[in-house]
Amino acid sequence: MQTLTTQATSHLLGDLPFLELRDVTKSYRTAKGNYTVLEGVNLSVKSGEFVSIIGHSGCGKTTLLNLVAGFFRPSQGEISLENQRITAPGPDRMVVFQHYSLLPWLTAYENIYLGVQSVYRPKSEAEKRQVKQIVNDHLELVGLGDAANKKPKQLSGGMKQRVSIARALAMRPQILLLDEPFGALDPITREELQDQLLDIWRQSKVTVLMITHDVDEAVYLSDRIIMMTNGPAATIGEILTIPFPRPRKRTMLMEDPQFFTLRNECLSFLYDRFALDVNHD
Repeated sequence: MQTLTTQATSHLLGDLPFLELRDVTKSYRTAKGNYTVLEGVNLSVKSGEFVSIIGHSGCGKTTLLNLVAGFFRPSQGEISLENQRITAPGPDRMVVFQHYSLLPWLTAYENIYLGVQSVYRPKSEAEKRQVKQIVNDHLELVGLGDAANKKPKQLSGGMKQRVSIARALAMRPQILLLDEPFGALDPITREELQDQLLDIWRQSKVTVLMITHDVDEAVYLSDRIIMMTNGPAATIGEILTIPFPRPRKRTMLMEDPQFFTLRNECLSFLYDRFALDVNHD
């Protein structure tokens, strides 16, 4: 298979994209004037696609994720989900952060239940039973059925992140937004959760947009990798399509020369074409 790398002033996948960013620019007013974080971002994402975003610090990756989440609104352009403009946060777009964001006084079950309850607002006993079943189903989905009654301090870092993922998925979102979800974990736990995330993604069929600084992680997990230019006024520089079939096995991919070709394309983009100027003041 051939690697497909495209210049990404626009990248359309089909006639009716699921998630679409059109000419998105985000600027902030500062004491020194306007500061533009992102400029002219165009991107279309298919339903059920797994897309990773990579780039140097300050390139607007998290800003882009926050715009899709609805935490911010674009200064120019628009973002739409199934042709409906995104103007505010909603349960159809759930975010998982690097640092878990679990309430320490609640159990794993209660952390998930609180989130689901806030969305579904059950009133009848039948509705409450349904919410409880949703919570239990998602604890089982991430392999934590036996840890339902444990509080965060009793859980490992990997288990806490699985609770966070279960909580997000229990809302039945259309898009799962991951902001470096494994960045705080040790390498072994990170690889275990990468594999589990792929299993969860395959079962849930949710669309995933993930920020990562780990190029190997991006190549292993993704259908496409969005490579951002440096900020300020960052935009999409290239989009790399990953051709490996699914389901994927790590051991087989690590023996495939094409894995390293793709990896090197990402590294070349980051450290040759868009290397940070460490001498810049």
